[in-house]
Amino acid sequence: RKLEWDNYEATLIRRKIIEVREVGNEFREVLEISDRVVHLEFGFDHLVVITPAQCHVYAVTNWNTPAIFNLKTSTISAVLLAEKHFLIVEWNTVSLYSYQGRLLGSPRWKGFSSEPLHPICISLCADTLVIRNQNNEKLLHILEIPHNKPIIEGQSHLHLHNVTQVALNYCGDIKDRQLALIDVNKDLFLIAIKTIGFGRICKIAGMAQNIVWATDANILAAMLDANLEFGKQPNIVSVRNGMVMVRRGDGAIVASSFYNLFTSFHEHISNNKLKEALSLCRIAQNEILWTCMAVMTTDNRELYTAEEAYAAIGRFDKVDYIKYIKNLPIATERHAEMTLLAGDLSMAEGILLQSSLIKEAIHINIQIYNWNRALELARKYKKQFEEVLDTRKKYLETINKNETSHNFLTLMVNIFFITN
Repeated sequence: RKLEWDNYEATLIRRKIIEVREVGNEFREVLEISDRVVHLEFGFDHLVVITPAQCHVYAVTNWNTPAIFNLKTSTISAVLLAEKHFLIVEWNTVSLYSYQGRLLGSPRWKGFSSEPLHPICISLCADTLVIRNQNNEKLLHILEIPHNKPIIEGQSHLHLHNVTQVALNYCGDIKDRQLALIDVNKDLFLIAIKTIGFGRICKIAGMAQNIVWATDANILAAMLDANLEFGKQPNIVSVRNGMVMVRRGDGAIVASSFYNLFTSFHEHISNNKLKEALSLCRIAQNEILWTCMAVMTTDNRELYTAEEAYAAIGRFDKVDYIKYIKNLPIATERHAEMTLLAGDLSMAEGILLQSSLIKEAIHINIQIYNWNRALELARKYKKQFEEVLDTRKKYLETINKNETSHNFLTLMVNIFFITN
């Protein structure tokens, strides 16, 4: 078995011997393990070797002195690596370790049972762990991994259908966390994980077979049924350095170069080099690149750059909206409207309510036709009743519909009795 990471290759040449080679120079290292190797994983500058009784952790900077610790059990089904730690999956439990061999925790979740865990439905990154429930295949448990603190379970996610694969992105901090999942219908969904719960859930593809996130950029590679160039039942092995490694059905590895441009773009954004990222977009004139720029600058409240990016992809409605935001007199309003443009209504509303801008909070709910919430705020703060009712009436007249909302019907009846 051969594994690769950056310029290194690790090959299991015998049951107890691993050869490590650095491509491009004459470096070779032979690792002799005390017992037969049953699992081998290479990533994030570390080689993790599992034997029936022990775990050996090697760093690429020092192959001579590995971290070695004893295992609780020999029934290891998988090893998942992340930037700061790795996860050992046993029959029905998981254990989180640092690369120095220290046990960080054995996570538990609601509904924990003795049923086996499926490694393909477990995903790990620097600050989050996602595990599919053992008994309910629609339920995903989200566990937060804070630094030097106990592992805690956050809000779980109940999908509409059984989930068959999950994958967390590796780059960025917890506010950038994205979860990709494939359900039993082979539909691919992307979910934004927030500290207060889940953000927008989008279906981005159908007939998905396999998904892997790049380890050096927020780029998701998916093998779809329509991709026939790799033969039957291909599997994505890794995505890094602009290369997507795919294992074909006959076992051969095929390397494809796809996203070098986007890796450079993500590096500029991660290092707060907005001018360099903007120059790259102007030179490349790639619509996907401009779209990434539009989304990221909207999240970072960079109005002028976001305006140029939306114009480049032909979203002139967004350009007009940004011009409207620029002309708002109050900074709090501008901040709330940019948050709304980024798709976070609850946060935008919260910003306005904290600043006692009740009228504006009601108005943004009317803007996106969130009628029940607009009415709720009008009742709570006793403001803008007439505006909400009149706008709702004009809206129904425009679409030629009768009032069906119970809240609005009740209010109209009460107003009728009061006036009479």
